[in-house]
Amino acid sequence: MQDTTCDKPIAVIDFANNRIRIHKKTILSLGSPESILLLINPEKLTLGIMGCANDMQSSHRIRLHPKHCYELYSKSLVMAIKKAFSYWDGEKSYRLTGDYINTEGIACFNLSESVPIKPDEVEL
Repeated sequence: MQDTTCDKPIAVIDFANNRIRIHKKTILSLGSPESILLLINPEKLTLGIMGCANDMQSSHRIRLHPKHCYELYSKSLVMAIKKAFSYWDGEKSYRLTGDYINTEGIACFNLSESVPIKPDEVEL
């Protein structure tokens, strides 16, 4: 069976470092937007990442290094996610693998399907 996870959006939530890491391929698959919006639905346990214009309120400007992922450091945002999804361990990192909704230009992640990253595992 062929592994299709490389075709899916990937993000990591790192509670220990108050960081959200969005893989470069995910950003490129969203059309290399100037900025992104993070859309959180605590009732449906979903996180959406949508490309948007640079001047949109609550957006995060993308400064993508050619060889690295995009990293967003925000203690308040990461703590809000932790509070909304309290079953996560606040000292671990979690890998999110989602799906693209191409018609909407969104990468969508079901947070209940997150996978803890082992301490000796390298984040991509």
